Amino acid sequence: MPGKCRPQPALSTNKSAFPAFTRLSNCAFSALVVWQIMGYDKTMKREDIIRDIHGLDAELAALEEQYGLLSADFYHFYRAGELEQTRDFIRWAGFYEAKQERETSYRQLVYEHLRELRRRSGLGALAIDPAGA
Repeated sequence: MPGKCRPQPALSTNKSAFPAFTRLSNCAFSALVVWQIMGYDKTMKREDIIRDIHGLDAELAALEEQYGLLSADFYHFYRAGELEQTRDFIRWAGFYEAKQERETSYRQLVYEHLRELRRRSGLGALAIDPAGA
């Protein structure tokens, strides 16, 4: 999309929450938000990621009902440049991208956890304890 800011994941799109960044363009501010999200993901536990995914699901569901499109379809049209860049659409794309990143992080952590459980159990059944136990 030439001349337009590429949609980015949304953590906080309120520039006033970051007074030092009020002079940044929308694109630069979006890049800052993405940078924050990337660092945030690396320190999260599985339980935190699951809560984040559920929260993002709620946001996505509200937008899907409002516009009558599933998020995957919306995102395809949006990335292809077929939809305008309204505030709702930028937020929607951000929520969708953030959810995808959280799911990727979740899978990595779960696979690491399962490898460790398999290593401990040998040939026996895997014992999965409740989160936080």
